[in-house]
Amino acid sequence: MSRERILIVDDDELVRSGFAVNLRQLGYTVGTAASAEEALEILDREPVQLILSDLMMGDMDGLNLLEQVRRHTDDIGFILITGFGTVDRAIEAVRQGADDFIQKPAQPELVQERVRSVLDDIRLRRQVLADRKRSRRRAEKAQVRQEQDVRMSAIRQMAGGMATYIESAVATNKDKAAEALHRLTRDLKIIAHCPPQALAPVDPAALLSTCLDEHTLSDLKRAASAVQFRCTAPDSLPPIQGSPVCLKAMLHNLLTFCADGMTRGGAITIHAESAQLPPDHDGRSRPCLLIKVTDMCPDAPALDMQHVFEPFQTRMIDGQSDSTALTLTAIQHIAQVHCGSIEIDVKPCLGTEYRLYLPTLNDDRAEHQSAREWSGHEAILIVDDNAIERGAAKEILSAMGYRVETVASGQEAIARFEAGQEARADFDLIIIDLILGTVLDGIDVYERILKHCPKQRAIIASGFTEYSRIIEGRRLGLRRYIQKPYQADTLGQAVRAELSRA
Repeated sequence: MSRERILIVDDDELVRSGFAVNLRQLGYTVGTAASAEEALEILDREPVQLILSDLMMGDMDGLNLLEQVRRHTDDIGFILITGFGTVDRAIEAVRQGADDFIQKPAQPELVQERVRSVLDDIRLRRQVLADRKRSRRRAEKAQVRQEQDVRMSAIRQMAGGMATYIESAVATNKDKAAEALHRLTRDLKIIAHCPPQALAPVDPAALLSTCLDEHTLSDLKRAASAVQFRCTAPDSLPPIQGSPVCLKAMLHNLLTFCADGMTRGGAITIHAESAQLPPDHDGRSRPCLLIKVTDMCPDAPALDMQHVFEPFQTRMIDGQSDSTALTLTAIQHIAQVHCGSIEIDVKPCLGTEYRLYLPTLNDDRAEHQSAREWSGHEAILIVDDNAIERGAAKEILSAMGYRVETVASGQEAIARFEAGQEARADFDLIIIDLILGTVLDGIDVYERILKHCPKQRAIIASGFTEYSRIIEGRRLGLRRYIQKPYQADTLGQAVRAELSRA
């Protein structure tokens, strides 16, 4: 006796019983239902591998039944039974998810052939899906192991550098040892806790003023009394989005790093100006704040530019080796979490120039005028593990009138849709970062969400173009992809277009 269970759905008892008898003789387990409603009740109670359903029935016909079944699973085969004159509808049903159709009256041999073919296809589909799941699990485990190996290698390097740094600090006098350990602890805290949740527009003039106030300068001059500090900047600069505490720590660290290397004195200049970030993947350059910090020191310490941002590198100061500890690592980390970058340019006999690029908030009138065209009141969920980007997107869309919620991981997003029907989130659109973590990326998250909300609209966003995953997203129905960092014009246009799509 075959373990494959077939359900016959037809409001004609003679047809229903005829199909059932023939299929039972072939060894199948067969159940019957006189209506689509009765079939759905049976599906709730019993496992079924294949449904043979009449197309024309009462209030709920075969197409309605197909729609209800496919809404919950693709794992059940579905064959429509149709009479003369309804073949066109049956062909359309195949396009909508039916596996095949049989035209009445049908010979038992034809029914046997079609049933066997569909069941073989279902079995093959299950095998392929099982193989894919096993392959994905193996790939995920291999990726996790690889990332663990990379992390352990970084931890070993960090531990070795930290041990050497602490031993060297302890070997000096107490004051220098205390200062070195204080800096190390400060940088560890920066790397661990930046960015915080509290983000706000930051005025560059106020930021520079805070970094060069009397208290801060006195701290710097204690370490390098012969160093002079000069700052130039326009009267008005566009604001940046971020953490004032982290940004101040970044600049203070950089000034301290420069001053420590200038044992014979000199000048450190700080200059701020509006600039353009280098063109992104879409060929667009974006406005930014450029802060240049230059140590005007002809005999500036030599840096290993290939590894300069790695922890505990060595630089030479007056012929003595000095550890960079975590200072440049922390500076680069703060710049990157603010969607910016840092460049270092060593100029022989002139000094070293450090260039910090930080994206600005664009608030010109033309953009505000366009923003009204993109405005709306729909509910939007933003899924992004970068707090800066997440906050910027929320601010942009909230200003356009949308109701915006955010989550920091794919797992959080999926959980919002896995909740019970009453508690389940209802969003008109989801914006999902493509790169979310080690286990699930944005495409995986959207695929999981579709199981709970098949018609959910979404946009994928990323700073990197991964064509294979974008193609996979197209297969799932994703129509729009936007580049990060989020900009008001591209984000507003994409959101409005997707929400207005028929």
